Amino acid sequence: MRNTSRFFLPILLLGCMAASQGGEFWQKKDYRQWSERECRKLLENSPWARSYIVSQVLIEPLETPGTERAREPNPRIEYQVQFRSARPIRQALARLAQINQKYDQMPPEQQQAFDRKAEEFLAASFPDTVILHVGYSSNVQVDDRDLARHWQIQTTEMLKNFVYLIGSEGEKVPLLRYTVAEGGPGSFNWSFHASMRVAHWSALRTSR
Repeated sequence: MRNTSRFFLPILLLGCMAASQGGEFWQKKDYRQWSERECRKLLENSPWARSYIVSQVLIEPLETPGTERAREPNPRIEYQVQFRSARPIRQALARLAQINQKYDQMPPEQQQAFDRKAEEFLAASFPDTVILHVGYSSNVQVDDRDLARHWQIQTTEMLKNFVYLIGSEGEKVPLLRYTVAEGGPGSFNWSFHASMRVAHWSALRTSR
């Protein structure tokens, strides 16, 4: 594999302290009233979610003589980070599932079954754990494959000296657990043991 250090996120600031400010839709409306657009905003760009794009230009020899490797003029790798232990993120996921499954058109018994699962999902408690869900992708097919291979072979032991949560006062919490998310390549979870509230965490650092 080519240099894998570029697959690591640098410091990624997460504006979680802003979560205490008022005026946003998640503070004004019940989550069952959120629109699809509002859900996606919360999941992609909110106090509990941020994206980071690694841009670069690669000049590499052709892998097979006589073939031409398609060249992407703006190659990039994108990471999307979410605080999955934060209730607003899980509310957005539950509401998005409700929209996608056409909840309003379900018969009453299916709605009740859906509500039970949603309540169980939202009732999960994380008093001492911060869970970050990280999705990744690239607009270059070779990089996309390399990303999947890279993150699928990682382990907690391999990452624990490079991945930290950084608190608003500079305190560092090392990685507790790394797991590949269910459903195939494309995402993974980082867990951190932390007794402080999620809203106190301001940054994530990974380095190699």
